[in-house]
Amino acid sequence: MRIIFCFPILLTAVRPLHANCEGEKDLGLTFPEVFPDPDPIHAIKVGINEVFAEEIFDDAEPLVIKNAAATKWHAMKRWTREYIVEKVGELDVHASEKPMIRMHSAVHPIGQLPGIHWTRPWNNATVLTSEFFSLTEAYGSCPLESKDCEIQPESTAKAQEIEGEEPKKYYYFFSKLSDIPSLANDVGDIHQLIARFRPTMEVNLWMGSRGIGTPLHYDVAHNMYVQVSGKKRFRMFSPEAHSNVYLFPRVHPASRMSQVDMNHIRKDVFPLFTGEKPLEVTLTKGDILYIPPYWFHSTEVIETHSISVSVCSESSQVDLREKIFLDSKLEFETDLSFGARIRALAAYIRYFFREEDRKETHRSLLKAKGFVSVLSRRFEKLSYDCEVKGLTEVAEIARKRFDRVARSLDKSPTDLERRIIDHAEKRANYLLAKYEYSKGTAKSYTKVEWEIELGNHIEDIVTMVLESPMMVLPMLQYVAMS
Repeated sequence: MRIIFCFPILLTAVRPLHANCEGEKDLGLTFPEVFPDPDPIHAIKVGINEVFAEEIFDDAEPLVIKNAAATKWHAMKRWTREYIVEKVGELDVHASEKPMIRMHSAVHPIGQLPGIHWTRPWNNATVLTSEFFSLTEAYGSCPLESKDCEIQPESTAKAQEIEGEEPKKYYYFFSKLSDIPSLANDVGDIHQLIARFRPTMEVNLWMGSRGIGTPLHYDVAHNMYVQVSGKKRFRMFSPEAHSNVYLFPRVHPASRMSQVDMNHIRKDVFPLFTGEKPLEVTLTKGDILYIPPYWFHSTEVIETHSISVSVCSESSQVDLREKIFLDSKLEFETDLSFGARIRALAAYIRYFFREEDRKETHRSLLKAKGFVSVLSRRFEKLSYDCEVKGLTEVAEIARKRFDRVARSLDKSPTDLERRIIDHAEKRANYLLAKYEYSKGTAKSYTKVEWEIELGNHIEDIVTMVLESPMMVLPMLQYVAMS
């Protein structure tokens, strides 16, 4: 019997969890304290009938677009509090005690792992639309940076009625626009925001109360983000920053997000992050922000509320990921030893960094170790995550098992292990050949995009071959040291 280890899913290893998460928040700095002078995002004015999306997508640089056809949408005038309350009676929202809402994908196995406890600071709730807007107005519009910013006096009673003695709440709402037909008709023609021959993945509606935001993260679609009401601030970092933003592992429920809390930046924990140079823009009514694939971005509502529409188009990177990675697999006999699998995985990972000239073996090893070091950063800081408990104990059990087997491996592989290693290298060569072929076509990853996706793939392969997501970090460290 043969078993196929393909690349679906998932998990992480961590170091001991820090005990006092709330106390450690005081050690963090605000974004303006760390980055006092972010660069602005370039802005252009376009004609109402101008065609520009395809050229902008090809350039793949953030851009603020003004005077586009979206400024003529009925939504720009109609979407007042009174209008939306009339058209939409209830909203399914994220209700949070904290302003930064980190998404949590329960389909990832780490989110369902026995013995792991999540303390997610938000929950799903259904609220009256009138309540949503009453709460947002209760928080007023004083500057977010002000430490003395309190609920406005005229709104105090309204806030207390909603909140009672509970901590301040933040509401965040998003939905496919098509699921709200009473509002969908107010969004006009979107053809100016999409390119020919690129499928439109989805059109979404976003509404949030003042102060709420999303963590730094990346997406793989072309995103035209239209601001309909209120003000929303975006902070962005280029894909080249991926090695320094401390991404959560792909196998984590917060996949594609940075572990850095943008409101409490720990320079002592995430030192490389502070060396990056961010971009920043505040969108106002009618502005459109183009967010390219793999560009890291965080958001924050800076008035009483924000209403936005995002138009997402499929990128060539989505198609590439399916063509290059989806059929990548390793096949072993079910009784293959754990040690043989470690050897095979080490050969598989190193193969992606080989040099054609055997004299360049040292250079090849340096490249492999550099890549593994970057990928390991996804795992090494998980002990600072205050939303989960129990990972430490599970990770320690996995590490002890890995180390025990790794220490017992002979320096010379057996004949069976040589065959397994040869098989692993052929599978790596097959994947690498598909990547090299794509570089000669119109659709290809950039070097940085390839590094991100290869890292995601290696996480998946190690997890499946060693039959435990907790084996990823020990495996990476084995490759780096051997």
